[in-house]
Order: sequence, then C-alpha cells, then structure tokens
Amino acid sequence: MKRQVKKALKQLQPYFIEKGQILSESDYLSQRDAPVMGSTIKSVFGNYARMISTISEDQNFMALVARSELLQREKIQAEEKLKAAKAKAKPAVKAKPVPKFGTSKAEK
Repeated sequence: MKRQVKKALKQLQPYFIEKGQILSESDYLSQRDAPVMGSTIKSVFGNYARMISTISEDQNFMALVARSELLQREKIQAEEKLKAAKAKAKPAVKAKPVPKFGTSKAEK
C-alpha cells in the first residue's frame, strides 16, 4: 500500500469511528471537521468510492464503526429519557403557611 494511502487511512479511520458511520461523499464534503480534504482523497485514491472500498476491507475497523454507531444510539436514547424525566418532574405546590399569631378577623 502506498505511503499516502496509509497516511490518509490513519486520519480517516478515527474520524469515521467518531461519527459512527462511513459518510457518503456529499455528507463528508459538507463536514467542516473532515480530516482529509476531498481533493486529497481524489488524488490519493482516485475517487471517493475507491476510498470507501479500501477502508471497508479492514474488518476490525468496520466492527469498530458498528460498535460506535450502537454506542451513539444508546447515548441519544439515554439523553431523551433524561429530558423526558426532567419534563415530568414538576415542583410540588407549597401549602400556605400557617399564621403565627392566629387568624385575622378578615379570614373568618
């Protein structure tokens, strides 16, 4: 494997693991935090599809991406449950305090 290909894969693999999936070309190019520019991908791999096929050959990497996606889904579900629990929890209504000196004539 070429040195440039290895260098690009070394940067791309952690990025896709962090995202939890291998992004499509349009999604990848729209990302602002992409580690490798689209023009670099085209010059190193020839095109985006060849880059995806090269990355997909590594079974350990694909397992990590799948696991990362599962963890991200679980995290989102936990956050939604937490938001729902906070929405349900309402503060208790306080009773009116008992006057210290008895009731006034107006209250009778």
